[in-house]
Amino acid sequence: MSDPVTDIIYSYIESIQSDKPSTANRCSAATMCVRRRWYANKGLPGEKLTARKIINFSQGDIAELNYKYWVEKACLGSVYSELDFGTKTGEVKVGGTTLVTHEQKTITFRIGPFNIPGHVDGLGKRVSDGKWELIEFKSASSYGFDEFVDNGPGDYLKQAHALMMTDELIALGVDSVRFFYLKKETGEIYSRLYQFDNSIAVTVKTEFLQSNQETAPDQPYGFVDKKMDKTRTVKSVPWQCGYCAYLETCKGPHKVEFKSGKPVYVFE
Repeated sequence: MSDPVTDIIYSYIESIQSDKPSTANRCSAATMCVRRRWYANKGLPGEKLTARKIINFSQGDIAELNYKYWVEKACLGSVYSELDFGTKTGEVKVGGTTLVTHEQKTITFRIGPFNIPGHVDGLGKRVSDGKWELIEFKSASSYGFDEFVDNGPGDYLKQAHALMMTDELIALGVDSVRFFYLKKETGEIYSRLYQFDNSIAVTVKTEFLQSNQETAPDQPYGFVDKKMDKTRTVKSVPWQCGYCAYLETCKGPHKVEFKSGKPVYVFE
């Protein structure tokens, strides 16, 4: 349900979105399936992100600024002797808090003939042993937050490993990443440190090569059944496909229905 003014806002946001995603040869793309990355690297036009998704991404950026502020205030001197969030670009006053914006550093690693750039949320030099660790901030739904607490950050570990394989972080001796998670609904936070895992690094390298090969890689995700109510189950896709710009190209025509305010992609 929406009103005319909301529709105007949604329409504006969707009108400024490009239907051609940027190349997938970047560290942040390590979380994406190789098929999606292959489409992007081939320059195929994709579906525009919906206004709801764009707003949600912006909320995540704001949450990162807020979380970064508290980490710096609480952890500098106790957990970290130094923190590096990049080059300061400005300040945003929110109530009695001054949030600082930064331009993140660009770092790179090479896989075959391809340069893979990336950007780090932050780096922290530990008080305990003087070593630098990678810092990653994530805002999540209640489900995503609980999943992190119970089972870890999932594919975000691949993104972190791509960053830890860059020349710049290797030179610093970075071999671990701390994820700082924020539950958007309640403000609950949680962090956990992960060591560099060579098996994950091998997967990251393999998938970057697959996403640049001549033929399309196999689809990693199949269809799933989703229960809409007590009497109706539909053929749909897992959540990983919901944010993909190539859903129709990869899976075929579909329609969108909503369950509890969230989109469900329904296929024949």
